[in-house]
Amino acid sequence: MQGHKLLERNISDKNRLNLNKIPTGVYLYTITIDGKQKSGKLIKK
Repeated sequence: MQGHKLLERNISDKNRLNLNKIPTGVYLYTITIDGKQKSGKLIKK
């Protein structure tokens, strides 16, 4: 699988990410909260 970093942001618990402008597809993500990493897959239709 090939790819590149699409988005990197520092957000607080009151902020949200707006993903309206990213193209449809499958994306892998990693979120770090309090030093712990969570990874997953996002499918945008």
